[in-house]
Amino acid sequence: MSRITWPLFTVEEIFPLEETNGFEFRRICLQTVTEPDWAQRLERTISRLREVPYLQEIPISSSGRPANLLEVGRALAAGLERLAIPLDVANPQLYTALKGGSLPRVYRLLKEAAERYPQQVTTHLIVGLGETEEELAALLLDLAQSQIPVALFAFTPVRSTRLARQKPPSLKGYRRIQVLRYLLAQNLPVKLTYGEQGAITSFGYSHQELEALLSSGAAFQTSGCPDCNRPYYNERPGQIPYNYPRPLTANEVEQAFAELWE
Repeated sequence: MSRITWPLFTVEEIFPLEETNGFEFRRICLQTVTEPDWAQRLERTISRLREVPYLQEIPISSSGRPANLLEVGRALAAGLERLAIPLDVANPQLYTALKGGSLPRVYRLLKEAAERYPQQVTTHLIVGLGETEEELAALLLDLAQSQIPVALFAFTPVRSTRLARQKPPSLKGYRRIQVLRYLLAQNLPVKLTYGEQGAITSFGYSHQELEALLSSGAAFQTSGCPDCNRPYYNERPGQIPYNYPRPLTANEVEQAFAELWE
């Protein structure tokens, strides 16, 4: 999504949607922008979607920046199955520099919303913005305590932006955060140790134990809402995916496991 054009269409041009010719939609994801009336616009869009017969039963997710619990409740009441309140940045100083605002304030709202609306509130984290693995791990551990699902993204430099020259995260660093997110999502205990610059050196399992836990390859697939795959969101075609948009082959699982420490 970082590398595609976004042509403008009016709502009238989009609705009513035509039939899908047999293509199966499994989830609708609505991306919102931060405007005072974002909740009202979301309500109207969901209402229009539900008027389309073949979309009436499909779960809808959205990502937004609600100002308070009232806005969270209003968005969910409009018909969302899940609302993501993105943290994106794990370091408070980087959060203010890159996104503006206060990470502790947004984090507090996220946790309050997850407590009020269990299983309906999620978040996003971007790996590679200048934070350490230890900072990301601390955040993931705390989010797991609140049972808040996390969608992981790899930072993608985009031309003509202020971070255009910043490098994306190393594959091995990203793999380690993927594994931690997966272990926590499976409610498995972890005992982390760290090395230089806060890099994870152990999850508290032997090589063989960890390999067995990761044998399905699910840890390296796209994380987030069910049925979300986001192909080529973080990488170009031809590159090894940060997030595989499909089940991995046996060789890909073996390669991904090796990438943890390479």
